[in-house]
Amino acid sequence: SFLSSAFLSSSFLSSAFLSSSFLSSAFLSSSFLSSAFLSSSFLVTAFLSSSFLSSAFLSSSFLSSAFLSSSFLSSAFLSSSFLSSSFSSLSPLLSSFVSLVFLSLSELLSPSSAFS
Repeated sequence: SFLSSAFLSSSFLSSAFLSSSFLSSAFLSSSFLSSAFLSSSFLVTAFLSSSFLSSAFLSSSFLSSAFLSSSFLSSAFLSSSFLSSSFSSLSPLLSSFVSLVFLSLSELLSPSSAFS
């Protein structure tokens, strides 16, 4: 009976050891799952960060294109201002040239110049 009780005790100890081994493996599995969850969370945050950076890059591209458009409009406005100032400066010269031509023609076609 002593041997049988010793065998039962050793069986109980081996089953307890197996139970503790099972618990430790379950703990390791839960630790692995938690590390996998943390890795997936890190990947999600990295993806969100890259999405934010891409949207910021698109916003900066839009702002640069808007700046280029405004620069083109300002250069077109300056060109039109230059053309209008050139036309306004040439208009007195043109009018004086036309009046000089009319005066010359009137002098040539006047009867006093024909008799002389």
